Amino acid sequence: MVRVFLSYAHADEALRHKFETHLAMLKREGEIEVWHDRELVVGDHLDNEISEYLETADLIVLLVSADFLASYYCYEREMTRSLERAEGGDVRLAPIILRACDWKATPFAKYVLAPTDAKPIVEHPDIDAALLQVVNELRRAIAKTADQRSGKGGVVDEKAEAFVEDRVSDPRSSNLRVRKEFSDADAARFLDEAFEFMFRFFENTVAELQRRNPGIEGIVKRANAERFSVELFQNGSRASSATVFVSRSYGSSPMIAYANGLTDQSNSMNGGFRVDHDDQIQFLKPWMFMFGRGGDDDAKLSNHGAAELLWEQVVAPLQR
Repeated sequence: MVRVFLSYAHADEALRHKFETHLAMLKREGEIEVWHDRELVVGDHLDNEISEYLETADLIVLLVSADFLASYYCYEREMTRSLERAEGGDVRLAPIILRACDWKATPFAKYVLAPTDAKPIVEHPDIDAALLQVVNELRRAIAKTADQRSGKGGVVDEKAEAFVEDRVSDPRSSNLRVRKEFSDADAARFLDEAFEFMFRFFENTVAELQRRNPGIEGIVKRANAERFSVELFQNGSRASSATVFVSRSYGSSPMIAYANGLTDQSNSMNGGFRVDHDDQIQFLKPWMFMFGRGGDDDAKLSNHGAAELLWEQVVAPLQR
């Protein structure tokens, strides 16, 4: 039995669950045992448990998205260690592109990715067909891995064998997801946290922009708890400016708004983000046909993803 470790961002939990559903036949055939962090139970030591499974896995699947790349734990801890083991020949690495992201700049870009041509799963007309294609590729990888572990291509790790025996002695489903409810208070807290994140993001990004680019200056100024502004100067001339604020002018729910230029008004904006949720997580959703992108109804942005979207607008005049 091949031990499979799934590394993914919690923002992609629904896709992870759907992917795991497609692994059902491989599980029934006794070909694989799948583990991910939702297997943890109360009282488990997070780092120790994850590290233990990561070190004894035969096949590590990276479920890649922008949220995966933005996650410190996924990228710096799980992915980095996975690459170290893969480079040493101790494990097979299988990167799967769930959603469009900057994966070409990553260290795992040199590996064969799935689906074919690394077309993101969500961009296929039929997600089930795309996942089936991935599973078929994994079958080939699992067969090679099993050959290596059986002695045809390597030595069986007795310690790892003992580990898996301990784990499968008390089998259970990994499908333990239940619907979560989010209150107005939860949304208010999420909005406050997102706004604070954006302010720190802009402070740090402008500071780094100046450090790397002589002739570029920037000012990020906090007006109050719900408003800040950013100005970028090139060779002393203002190149770009914007105001980010919490707006309560449109509808009953507050939102994070963006306006070109410097303003102390709250009734005019060029776009914004509303707090929304599905049955598992809260997220930020672009609003008002934001930035010419058509107000994608399916967008579920993390704090980092929304901040990056805003920063694209501010820095664009310096990149043309």
